[in-house]
Order: sequence, then structure tokens, then C-alpha cells
Amino acid sequence: MEERAVITYIRSGDDILLIHKKTGHGAGKVNAPGGHIEPGETPVEAAVRECMEETGIVPVNPVLKGVLDFPFSDGLDLKGYVFYADEFFGELHSCEEADPFWCPVSQMPYDQMWEDDRLWIPALLEGKCFSGYFNFDGEKMTESRLQIFKEKKKILCFGSSSTWGYDWHDGSRLDENTRWPCVIKKYIPDCFEITENGVNGRTVLNYIPMKSPTNGKQSLERAVSQEKFDGVIILLGNNDIMAVPDISINRIAEGMGDMADIVWKTNPYARVFLASAVPISTKCDEDNLFASFFESQVNKSQRLAGAIKEVAERKGCTFIEAGKYATCDGTDGIHFDAASNKNLAIYMGDFVNQEIWER
Repeated sequence: MEERAVITYIRSGDDILLIHKKTGHGAGKVNAPGGHIEPGETPVEAAVRECMEETGIVPVNPVLKGVLDFPFSDGLDLKGYVFYADEFFGELHSCEEADPFWCPVSQMPYDQMWEDDRLWIPALLEGKCFSGYFNFDGEKMTESRLQIFKEKKKILCFGSSSTWGYDWHDGSRLDENTRWPCVIKKYIPDCFEITENGVNGRTVLNYIPMKSPTNGKQSLERAVSQEKFDGVIILLGNNDIMAVPDISINRIAEGMGDMADIVWKTNPYARVFLASAVPISTKCDEDNLFASFFESQVNKSQRLAGAIKEVAERKGCTFIEAGKYATCDGTDGIHFDAASNKNLAIYMGDFVNQEIWER
């Protein structure tokens, strides 16, 4: 059972805001204010709400500094987003869940805190970003892995209209609070920089003469030769199926593999994520006949993920089955809505947090 939660460290000079937790998971321990992310909330919204509810203190512009995974032996799988703020307002008060207090940074009560805290809090207090994995059996830590980032990490999101942010209602571009390459920033530490590179109609293979931005291989080669990236997410495939109805899905998948080689030619240490396009759907808006035109390609679109997965595993890439997190149902059948954009961003963020490490 996966749960997502936030924890926020608010600093005032040489003091840090902590709580004696009285209820719920970790009751009896000292922690920072935090709690579960409610449906519809972003992590930063949850961070502000939880601080206000538990302590009366409201953080101003809290920054996401770390993402931590906590698998427990009882089946709980907790993902924690760690925020930091040095500006705030409000008056300190207790509540049923917690008794807050200001603690000198030099006197952090690690002996009363979760075992992993002493590993990453020093990095947080130094302003560093981090990712971590801490396995627990009850309150006993049985495995730990911590990555402290020494510098900015650059991620390229490369794809077609779904990456560009095509709004199926009117053909306009979705805003930065909706399209997934922007939303992903809310779920990864602030040391990550996201570069959007989506073009409507882009294919894996090069179908158009000369240097058209819709030619996937050509445009990717230009992108990665101009800037160094630590990670490249490639989300493509459906446009190839629609452009050439009799094309083999294996040819598309092999083309995705070729794109990984293009990345590594100039970015040899980059982590490449091959994401299969969200399958075409015939369950589209009744007033939109766009997808029904490609109804014969639906089955091929659904089978594409398996072919790309095979190539990704052979190449040593990370495979992402985008159709597990987003759907084209209820739209024009080939693009996805705001809810799917957000869900895809959350899980794309998970992959980035797990796979991008210092080399």
C-alpha cells in the first residue's frame, strides 16, 4: 500500500521547528510537522496546510529539497517529500496531533527521532538536495541508501503533442500548472532543471525531408548535442502508427532504442527513459471523431508498450509504461486530460527520483 506524505523543516536563525508527535504513524517520536497529501493536493500545498494545522506556523515559499522512500515490512510503502523554508508567519500552538517547539540546530534530538533522520537532515540544513531509500522493520532501519546531489541535474522531456501540452478541446497549449513536464517539477527536488521539448506531430522515425522538428531522431540529436543532460525522457510512438498504418511496432521500438544511442553519443552518462505512448482510445468524447479515424490502429497502439519494454531492457534504459498512469478515454482519443497529465507527472517524478544519481 503506497502512501504519500510531506515533512517540512522551518528554520528561524539557529533554531528549527520540530514537533512531539502524539498520534498516528511515529507517535511518541520527535519529527518535523507533516502528514499525508490529500486528494487533489500538490506536495507543497500539503506542506503548507500540515504546518498550519499542526503548529500554527505557515511556511512561505517552501522548497522541495528531498524525496525519500520508506518501505516497511508490514506492507506500508511511504514516499516522503521533504520541504525547507526560512520564511514564515503565524503563532505557535499545539493541537491534538502534535506539540511543536523550536529546537537549536546544534541540539537536534536524533535519539528521539526516526533512525534515518541523522543521515539526511545535516544535508538539508546545508541547503543540499537529496534522494533516499530507507527500509524499516517496525522502527528498526534494515537498509539505507542516500544520494546527496552536488550540483544541478538537467532532465530533457522529449516527445510530441502530449509533451508539448496539446489541449484537445481547442488545440491550444495547456498551461504550466497542467502539462506534465511542468507539473513534474512539483514532485522532484529543486536541484532538477526540466527542459521541455515537445512538438505536435513528432514521430520516432524521420518521415519528413530535411530537418523538420517532427523528425524524432534528427531533432533529438540536435537537442542533446547543444546541451548536456543527466536524464532524457522520450515519450513517443503513436504518431508513427498513425502516419504509416502498416508500420511494424518492432520498427518503432527499435527506433526508440536508436534514440537512446543518439543520447549516449554526446551524453554518455545520461539515464535514458523510454516511455511508451498512452494507447489510442475509442472511448472518446462523443462530439470528437478524431480517434475513430484511427480505430484500426488501436490494437497496435496497445501492443507498442511491450515492444518498447523489450528494447529498453536490452539497451539498459528505464522503461515507463505511460498507459498505466494516463488515459486518452473521454478526450479526442489520442491526447489526455489534466488529471492524466498530473498523474503521469507524479510517476515520472518517481522514476527520476529513483534513477538519477551522482556518477
